[in-house]
Amino acid sequence: MRQSFMVQLPPDESGQVYLILDTVSDHKHVFTACGVGRVEKGDARITQAAQATLNALLAYAENAGLGRIHLVEIATTVAAPVRVRKALEAANDKEVVFFVCRQPDVYDAAIQQLNVNWGSTPALQ
Repeated sequence: MRQSFMVQLPPDESGQVYLILDTVSDHKHVFTACGVGRVEKGDARITQAAQATLNALLAYAENAGLGRIHLVEIATTVAAPVRVRKALEAANDKEVVFFVCRQPDVYDAAIQQLNVNWGSTPALQ
C-alpha cells in the first residue's frame, strides 16, 4: 500500500510553503511533488507555481542528499493511476519524482493516487 506524508519545510523567503511529500511504497521512501505543465523534448514547461514547487523539491533533495530526480508527465486523469504506480516502482529508495500534470484535474488525480495522510509525518526507516 502507498502512503504519502507532507515533508515539514519552513516557508521560503516570500512566505510560501510547498507540498513536498515523502511517499512510502514497497518499503521505500520516494520524495514526490506535482505541478501543472507539460514535458516537451525532455524539457519541463510548467506554471510559475509548479516551478516554485520543483525548486523547493530540488533544494530539499540537495540538502537531504537524496538521489536521482525523475520528471514524469501525466496527460490525463485516466493515466494518473498507472503513471504514478510505474514511477514509484521505477524509483529507488530516497530518489525524487516530480509529476508534471497537464491540467489541474490531472494534478488532483495524481495527488489522490499518492494517498496523502494530511495529519502525520512518517518514521524514516
